[in-house]
Amino acid sequence: GVERSTQSVAILFEQGRYAELSFGHFDPTVEGAVDGGAIGSGDMAGSYNSWSLGYKMDIGDRMALAFILDQPIGANVNYPASAAPYPLAGSTATLSSSAITALLRYKFENNVSVYGGLRYETVHGEVSLPFLGYTLDTNHDSELGYVVGVAWEKPEIAARVALTYNSAMKHTLHSSESFAAGPLAGNYTTAFQTEVPQSVNLEFQTGVAVDTLVFGSVRWVNWEAFDITPPMFNMAAGPLVSYNHDTTTFNLGVWRKFNESWSAAVQ
Repeated sequence: GVERSTQSVAILFEQGRYAELSFGHFDPTVEGAVDGGAIGSGDMAGSYNSWSLGYKMDIGDRMALAFILDQPIGANVNYPASAAPYPLAGSTATLSSSAITALLRYKFENNVSVYGGLRYETVHGEVSLPFLGYTLDTNHDSELGYVVGVAWEKPEIAARVALTYNSAMKHTLHSSESFAAGPLAGNYTTAFQTEVPQSVNLEFQTGVAVDTLVFGSVRWVNWEAFDITPPMFNMAAGPLVSYNHDTTTFNLGVWRKFNESWSAAVQ
């Protein structure tokens, strides 16, 4: 799909004043074929970079404040033009986003804490489909969503369970659509809505031996609610992007500290 961030709130539980930066490079390979496998698409999934930045600080003994910058969704589709006569040869699509999330946590005396905050997200998309003579370019639309959650901790064994709900965000995209030929030939100014879906995260960890930690997460995302359906393209071919199923993702890992200098994790 188009997910590029797991929307973790783990930074809220770091000790003291804390900052983190992560950067990743991804190079997927997605290929297909038509005509019984005789005409191949070539690799249509372009490589991309992803980054996130977080900062957390304590406010007194019971409160913590965190800011997270990330890229919640994205796509980089590029069918090689050299794959002709494959029908989608030369087709491209990009979906970009950025978000800033502000979170506030309050810790009670019984090791339970509650947290919540706001997420401000901006999205933009471009599409070119030469086989239909179709292009799409949207504005950069920004919307506000929210985050709420509850957590339980037992510091003596490094145990923590955090349950987080991320709200959906419905973007209204003002777009320029065009068809170079056919019954819909022309340039159009249109608007449509796309919902970046709601999600639920369950993150957990616990110590199982000295200097050994088991951690993981379960994440559900309501991808059935997500579609990209520009009005003029919909008249010609239906939704541009849609998903038939929600997703549930499981993550499990083990972390081990070997000495004061070295530690490692596998997940």
